[in-house]
Amino acid sequence: MKKINILLSVLVLALAPSVVQAQNNGFREILSGIVEKNLALKAMDRQVYAEKLTNRSGNYLSDPEIEVARLWSDPSSNPNRTDFSVSQEIDLSVIRGTMRQVSDSRNMLLDLEYVQERLNVQLEAAEALCQLEYCNEMETVLTERIELYTRVANGYARQLESGNSGRLELNKARLVLAGLESDLRKNRIEKQAVLSTLRSLNGGEEFNSEVGNLQVGEVPADFEQWYNQTKELNPYLTYSLKEIDVMKAEQQVSKEANLPKLKVGYTSELVPGDKYRGVSVGVAIPVWSNANRRKYADAAVLSARMHQADVEVEEKERLLSLYDRAKGLDDVMTSYMEELNTLDNSELLSKALSEGEISFLDYVVEMD
Repeated sequence: MKKINILLSVLVLALAPSVVQAQNNGFREILSGIVEKNLALKAMDRQVYAEKLTNRSGNYLSDPEIEVARLWSDPSSNPNRTDFSVSQEIDLSVIRGTMRQVSDSRNMLLDLEYVQERLNVQLEAAEALCQLEYCNEMETVLTERIELYTRVANGYARQLESGNSGRLELNKARLVLAGLESDLRKNRIEKQAVLSTLRSLNGGEEFNSEVGNLQVGEVPADFEQWYNQTKELNPYLTYSLKEIDVMKAEQQVSKEANLPKLKVGYTSELVPGDKYRGVSVGVAIPVWSNANRRKYADAAVLSARMHQADVEVEEKERLLSLYDRAKGLDDVMTSYMEELNTLDNSELLSKALSEGEISFLDYVVEMD
C-alpha cells in the first residue's frame, strides 16, 4: 500500500515542481543527479542540437549563381565573346523572417520532446526509487521478524530439552523462520534488480542503496485548482500548442510562396573592342508548383487545433484519474495507519505467548 501510494503521488506531482513541499528536496536532488548522468538523455541532447541546425538551414537566401561563358565566333574572323553573370534569387519568406519563425517553432518542439523524454526518465527513476525504498523497508521488517522468531525458536528448543514443550511447536517456529528467510532472500534479489535499473538510468554508475525516507509531499486538496496552476508546466500540452504555431508559420510561408520571386543580378558581355555591362532582373511566377500547398497548410492548421483540443481533454482526464487514485489511496493509508497504531497488539501477543495463553500458531497469525 505504501509503495503504491508513493508511486501515484510521484506521477501526479511530477508535472508540478511548484507544489512539491520543501521536504521533497532530497528526492528532487536524487532525480536531478540521475537526469544529469543519463546516457540516453545525453545522446538525445546532441541529436536535438543537430536537428536544430538542420531546421535553421532554411533561414537563409538561396546560394548566388555565377555563370561564365566563352563563345567562339563562326566565321573565325569575327571576335570571340566572353559572358559573365552573377544572380541572386530573393525569397520573400526569408526576407520577412517567416522561415525563421518556422524554424524557431520547430526547434521549440524539439526542446519539448527533450523535456518529455527527461520527464519519462524522471518518472522511471522515481518508480525505481520507490521500489528501492520498499525493498529497504521490507528488509528491515523481515530482519526484525527473523530475529523475533529466532528467539522464539530458541526458546522452544530450550523447553524441548527440559521436557516442557513438544517438538511440534519447535517445528512450527522453524518452518515460519525458514519462510521468512526465504522472503528475505527474494527481497534482496528484487533489490539488486532495482539497483541494476537505477545504475542503467544513472549512466552506468553505482547507485547508493540507502536513499533514506522518500517524501513526495501531499496530494493537492483540489484538483481543478492544481491543474489550472500547473497545466502550463505540462510539456505534453505545451507541445500541442506549439504545433499550432508551427502550422500557422508554414501556412504563412505557403501564402508568400504564391507571390512572384524576384531574381536580380549583374551581367557583362566582353567582345574585343566592345564591353557591355548591366543589371539583370527576372521574375519567377508560381503557376503550377504551389497548386496544393496552400490547401495543405490550411488543413494542417485545422488538424493541429483539433489535435490540441484532444490532447488537452485526454491529458486532463489522465491526470484526474491518477489524482483520484492517489487521493483515494492516501485517505485509505492514513485511516489504516491510524487504526493500526491504535490497535497494535504486538506487545500483548508477546506477553500472552510467553505466559502460554496462546499457541505459537495463533501468535504468528495475529502478528501477520
